[in-house]
Amino acid sequence: QTTAARYLRQGHAIAVDTIPLPQLPMRRVAMQRLLSNLIDNALLHGGGEVEVNTRLCDDGCSLSVLDRGPGLCALPLMNPESAYRSRLGLMVVERIAQLHKGRLHLLARDGGGLEARVVFSV
Repeated sequence: QTTAARYLRQGHAIAVDTIPLPQLPMRRVAMQRLLSNLIDNALLHGGGEVEVNTRLCDDGCSLSVLDRGPGLCALPLMNPESAYRSRLGLMVVERIAQLHKGRLHLLARDGGGLEARVVFSV
């Protein structure tokens, strides 16, 4: 919520839908970086509609950033600098997720867009 609040103060339209999750040992700064990278990508490519949510799931719990952009299939069509930054940001997210025993999943959304979901085992 702290990270999303920073974007809201900057005037970005981000919907936040979080629920309490089990306490997990996490590196605070690394997790803020993970979420910032996902939000930055969603704002850059997501068509202006960005949502951050947390959920309990079968595997543990998840943190998702959802957008309504063109999705991953558009990466080859982006200008090279923008595509590179998106890929680099996702690589950082994946490494931070793995550090916390999590996995990054990139999922197509019904109605268009992308959900970047990080699932953490509990």
